[in-house]
Amino acid sequence: MQHKKEHRLVNWVEGMDVGFEHLQQQENYFIDRLCDNQNIRLTSYNYGLLPAIGKQGNSSEFDISERVTGKVEIRLRRCNAITSAGCRISFNPGQSDYLLYTHSFNKEKEQEAATTRFWDVILSVDPYKRVPTGIPNNEETPPRHPDVSESYQLSIAPQGKINYEQLGLYHLIIGRVRQQGGRYEVDTNYIPPCTSMNSSSDLQDYYERFGTYLNDIERASKVIIGKVRNRTQNSPVANHIASVCEDMMRYISSIYFSYRNMGREMTPAEITGYFSTLAHTCYISLSFINKTEKEELLKYFYEWSDITPGSFEELLANTLSIIYDHNSIRSVMLQTESFLRILSELWVRLSSLEYIGQHKDNIVVSERSYQTETLKAKGGWTILD
Repeated sequence: MQHKKEHRLVNWVEGMDVGFEHLQQQENYFIDRLCDNQNIRLTSYNYGLLPAIGKQGNSSEFDISERVTGKVEIRLRRCNAITSAGCRISFNPGQSDYLLYTHSFNKEKEQEAATTRFWDVILSVDPYKRVPTGIPNNEETPPRHPDVSESYQLSIAPQGKINYEQLGLYHLIIGRVRQQGGRYEVDTNYIPPCTSMNSSSDLQDYYERFGTYLNDIERASKVIIGKVRNRTQNSPVANHIASVCEDMMRYISSIYFSYRNMGREMTPAEITGYFSTLAHTCYISLSFINKTEKEELLKYFYEWSDITPGSFEELLANTLSIIYDHNSIRSVMLQTESFLRILSELWVRLSSLEYIGQHKDNIVVSERSYQTETLKAKGGWTILD
């Protein structure tokens, strides 16, 4: 994500008159170069909120309040992020301080809309506009603030009305406002662009849940393979299921170390890629089976789950071809979680059978919750331990 240089070095010449504007130009040049150095490492999927500091769940926090005048106030409490241009956002004022933005909505126009409406909350930073800060030195005359900080500004725009790619080099969407029934509130479902899974408490939860699903799939696969390989007579369905399990276990073993040790620091796009590839692995493994036996296998899956053969193939196809959108992380996470949940539930159900290939009309099936607990009791470790 390269950006155009805005500032040049000063042509220092011996004996020239030096003024404030020369020093400012020199300083602006170094600010520009620092941003450029960060910008070289940035892509369309690794900018945004930085990992949370300390025990804070999120790197950005803002709240909304409505006034009797009809105006809506947005207060930014803190934000630590990096823009697509490599410009650092470090807004961490005192506990009682905040950045305020007041907006007047067109009440009549908004009330006409029967559906819920959304607005993106945009934070802009100007690293070249200096805002004096700090306590002046009493012994210094004339008094002056000893430090400066970047200039920050809040604004909002109707969701979907702006081009994210052309939003600006020094702008970042940090949240979303939701309007429903004449009331305005923070849309807690929205996950803004994040540099890692540690940048948002919601992404941290997804990381934990994805790891649990992955662990269930791996352990269930081991149980399934053991039941097939230790049985002398197996149906073609059982052998095909074992082959799919083997392919998935090989793939899981290749990502195990990275996911467990570095997954929290990975970008949401990289984590999504792990499970998109898992779906692709399962999809390709099924493609090696001849058409008739594949149809029989998918019908067998349907017998032990709530997903039809066509829906199962569609689930795999949609997950392996998922398009990552850095400004719509929640929808990507939901799609990924849906795939993992359905696959893990099916695999856990199959692993609880007396033998693989057994049909539903031959046994009394236990409750799903009991099966899950039984499977977990067979192993004392998880990918996140």
